[in-house]
Amino acid sequence: MRLSLLIIIVCLFAAGCHHPAPVLKKLADSIKKDTTTTSQKIAESFPDTKMVGDTDNEKYAGEGYPERSWVDTLITNYVKHTKNKLVSFAVQHKLGEGWEFDQLIKTDTAVFFSYKVGHTVTEKDGSEPRYIADSWIMIDTLKHKLYETGANGRLTEWKR
Repeated sequence: MRLSLLIIIVCLFAAGCHHPAPVLKKLADSIKKDTTTTSQKIAESFPDTKMVGDTDNEKYAGEGYPERSWVDTLITNYVKHTKNKLVSFAVQHKLGEGWEFDQLIKTDTAVFFSYKVGHTVTEKDGSEPRYIADSWIMIDTLKHKLYETGANGRLTEWKR
């Protein structure tokens, strides 16, 4: 199994070496959040979901679904203070690290927001923009805790 995985990785690496390196798109600030689709995806998937921290004032904010400032604050702190080397590198080199909502996950005991933290790269001429995920995180909506997703799929609580 490991040998097969190693062979696949080497083949992918060799195939990737035949293309010129992309130029990273630099943005003015090193941390940028992308919440444009968050509200829409959540509202379409789970319009009746109410999380701890939601207030009646937030009920009609944004794109038909409450904006949760505590989520943005939690992710911003994660991006600024994480020990994840990919995220730290992107912030340090001002690559425009941001986050995108992926999905809402409901379990028997909790509801999680899933986000991918990353940045956008393009070719030298600015064409072919693509989002590079540096980290996957989960946020427990009830406990307001952030969890990092490891390579093995395990969740580890992130502590500053």
